[in-house]
Amino acid sequence: MKPFDRRTLSIDMGNHSYKIIEAVKKPDVHILRYEILPPEESGAAGALAGEGRKLRYRTMDAVMSFHHESTVIRELKLSEKDDSRLPLVIEEEMLQYQTDFRKEYDFDYLLLPERDATGQRIAQTAAVSRSVNREYIEKAISLGLKLKAVDVQIHAALRVLHRLTDRCGELSPLSSYLILDLGCHSTTIAIVYLGKVFGSRVIPVGCGGSEGAPEDSAGCLSPILRNCVDLIDTFTYAYAGIPLQQGLVYGGGVYTGILSDLKRNIPLDLTDMGSFRSYFPEI
Repeated sequence: MKPFDRRTLSIDMGNHSYKIIEAVKKPDVHILRYEILPPEESGAAGALAGEGRKLRYRTMDAVMSFHHESTVIRELKLSEKDDSRLPLVIEEEMLQYQTDFRKEYDFDYLLLPERDATGQRIAQTAAVSRSVNREYIEKAISLGLKLKAVDVQIHAALRVLHRLTDRCGELSPLSSYLILDLGCHSTTIAIVYLGKVFGSRVIPVGCGGSEGAPEDSAGCLSPILRNCVDLIDTFTYAYAGIPLQQGLVYGGGVYTGILSDLKRNIPLDLTDMGSFRSYFPEI
């Protein structure tokens, strides 16, 4: 295959199914096929390996991204003056996560080039339960995938938002946004600002997917609202001078009616990301 014709296989290893997307990336992203495989099928691994052979991959390079309630994303401000000690300082902070959550974590970090107003270094950190991380790594290996990196799924939404703000006058790249991924069995809540994730959490409460909201809709709404308000308050305290006025919502839960309840209870301009679908072919 010529490089510009090279096809990409995307595999979403969910709790209830594996979603396979075959696409070409250049000159424009184009989805060729979408398929769902129940993971309990004994032939699932063989089917995935077969797809790889069809696409002429000897090894299937992959990036794994997480959407799990143990995921923790934090921005750390570091007062340490000796740069050689920064990795140790960050590791001590991450070990504190393990103490707070009573769980062993795998973690990584990125030292940002900019400093805050007081001159402190800033590190973007991400961590996920070690047992969950290793479980999914083993699953990926068993499916014939060759892992090149591990990411968190909120970054995919952040990349879409970044491209939207380049093209859409309704969205400002200088604004901060509340991001809500309303899933069937879990919800991701995050605040992003200047292309970075300020904070992110996944709660084990979903909206029932496109089949309809749970019978006890209040039971779904209350924990989502509580976590949104808590994260908004934390951001407002940390960045008192930065207004938070907008929110973007996506996921199957958007179609269950909960969005109208969220709009009534969260003092932000919440918008279904699907309303920007006319821009998606460009980005």
